[in-house]
Amino acid sequence: MVQRWRGNPKASSDGPLLILKDEEPTVKVRLYGDSSDAPCWINMLWVILLFGASGMIGGYAAEQAVIPKLQYRPGTPNEVVETCRQAAITAARTHASELGAQVIRVDATSAGELRRTPSSLRAPVEVGIVYSRSSGREARQGVVECRVDRRGQTTIADLATAAH
Repeated sequence: MVQRWRGNPKASSDGPLLILKDEEPTVKVRLYGDSSDAPCWINMLWVILLFGASGMIGGYAAEQAVIPKLQYRPGTPNEVVETCRQAAITAARTHASELGAQVIRVDATSAGELRRTPSSLRAPVEVGIVYSRSSGREARQGVVECRVDRRGQTTIADLATAAH
């Protein structure tokens, strides 16, 4: 049988008690600890306020990673994907400097079958780029066509606008 005492059954400065009775003996459980632990909820309040304030001024909550979710589709070798990623980094840095932003992260993965032409390799690659701007972090992603010529020069084109 569990009895919950309301009020102050005994004059005590130790805080409220929950008294559990199961036949005999009586077990007393202190709900808030002794009087020295009474302000522990204040410490928890400070922790909550600290996390909230750090998010508002650009701390931990605002700096959580923005990671583009890329979908791997087999067909392009990892070496070609990495070459295309390096070209995407160069293009992203140029674009970022025009916007007054900074490149934080560039990810790339195979987005399908590699095609060989007489003058180059053409590979669909999905690229994700994270920029840092004064207003926060911004992610951009999409499938691009990466062209690698015989000399190793790499160019990238957005598949939506690339002519096949």
